[in-house]
Amino acid sequence: MKARIVRQKRALLWGVDPAGEPAISTIGICDRLGIVCRLPGKEGWTERVETLLDTSDTRGCAWEQPPLLLLSGLTDAELDDLLAQLRGAKAVWPYKAVVTPYNRSWSLEKLYRELEQEHRAVTGGGNEE
Repeated sequence: MKARIVRQKRALLWGVDPAGEPAISTIGICDRLGIVCRLPGKEGWTERVETLLDTSDTRGCAWEQPPLLLLSGLTDAELDDLLAQLRGAKAVWPYKAVVTPYNRSWSLEKLYRELEQEHRAVTGGGNEE
């Protein structure tokens, strides 16, 4: 018998209140698509991405900066579907990223700072979406 690898579909929602938007819409959409959501508390800032994805934390945290949606284990088609549904629900995530072999060992802070730099480079230094 062949072993079958089951891909764990997960989403990490950083910098949002679980009882507010965009968390409520995103959690609902992810639930329908079989994606498990993680909403780490502030102490998650210094944790490794792969560690945060494996926790069951759902406290969330208040955050003064643009929120981050980090996705793992989705196929390209599943990712496209999720992003289309988020757009349809007007769930705004200024920073979105996919976990890669390269960034999975980074701290959440390092990943966020990298995304900030990319965002500034693309938008010419502005903070628009």
